[in-house]
Amino acid sequence: MLAGRGTDTTRCGLACFSAAGFTDALRAEAERGGVLLVGLDELYGRAMPTGGLL
Repeated sequence: MLAGRGTDTTRCGLACFSAAGFTDALRAEAERGGVLLVGLDELYGRAMPTGGLL
């Protein structure tokens, strides 16, 4: 949607936020660097986010 409106998205990535945790498949994708996972521990500063953005 953003790219369709002319916004430069070359440095954008996907981040998922959850209070209930993440599936194994999503954790595996985060390990590959395709998504940043942020749970309650990360939101409250008790841990660093899992994964990363390319």
